[in-house]
Amino acid sequence: MLLSLILIFYVVINLLEELTPEEIYVELRAFRLLPKGWRWAGRSLLGLFTILFIALIGVFNVYYLSQDTLSNPLIISHRGVSEKNGVQNTIPALIETSQTYHPDYVEMDVRETKDKQFVVMHDENLRLLAGVNKKVNELTLAELTKLTVRENGKSAPLPSFDEYLKEADRLNQKLLIEIKIPLKEDVNAVSKNFLQRYKKDIEAKNHQVQSLSFDLSRSLKKQDSSTFVSYIMTYNLIGVPKSNVDAFSVEISTLDSEFVEKAHDYGKKVYAWDVNDANTVQRMRLYDVDGLITDDIPVVKKTIEKTQSGMSFAQKIRIYLLDLGNADLTDLSSDSFSSFNV
Repeated sequence: MLLSLILIFYVVINLLEELTPEEIYVELRAFRLLPKGWRWAGRSLLGLFTILFIALIGVFNVYYLSQDTLSNPLIISHRGVSEKNGVQNTIPALIETSQTYHPDYVEMDVRETKDKQFVVMHDENLRLLAGVNKKVNELTLAELTKLTVRENGKSAPLPSFDEYLKEADRLNQKLLIEIKIPLKEDVNAVSKNFLQRYKKDIEAKNHQVQSLSFDLSRSLKKQDSSTFVSYIMTYNLIGVPKSNVDAFSVEISTLDSEFVEKAHDYGKKVYAWDVNDANTVQRMRLYDVDGLITDDIPVVKKTIEKTQSGMSFAQKIRIYLLDLGNADLTDLSSDSFSSFNV
């Protein structure tokens, strides 16, 4: 009942925000001028609608609040770093992150070079990290690996994917490999080239592959059904896409429990990115996501450790409210409501 009243409050407030005081007055006056029978019928319909609305919300609330267990998702380091401990997508950062934080997976990025090799780099242009105003596919692997990349007050050589993969295997560190491609690239040629080079290692070490390109994701899976492939979604606007991939990596702002439930019904896993605060960790766990991609592994681990046995009623309400229009409740100071701060 409490959550029902809160939700009704939000609905009413949102409706009132759409009207000026003058418009509200006009609507009320128009209603009073209606014949008595019509007004009675209107009140009856409104009452019936309200009862049905509260009943439906009540059923949902019972289901929502009865969930005592939270998912225990994979913890995935975003671009191979955590807490800005190194230069993204470099071997020194990989070693530091793997040995210090022990993530389940390290997410990292690869691009095809001018001579059809693969290098570890997120950006299409090298200017931001390497200070060279060239695109990755405009230089050969030999030219690229001579460059130094800088970030977070640190520097490191720009690595080939062969070098990065070899080091990850030495560390027994599983990778979530994002293949990045320019627009209008031949996705079948890229996927064929990548799988010919790395398929055996990926399967032997249980690495995974993902891409922001729907066509490339589909091509990878079509060419090798045994490779675990995830399709990256920047927005959840149309629900779960029909695809042969194994998982969806979804940006958190539009990810909801309905998407996760439907994906699981289809036998697909769901990874959420980027999850960098305690409230989002708990919300994603309540959604039952399978993996959290994060820039801050300690926050994710501490939050999960503190709530292994589940959440309190007040904590569930907090997350429920945060989910309603991304409400900002950061000023609430109650111990029950601030227990996720780690």
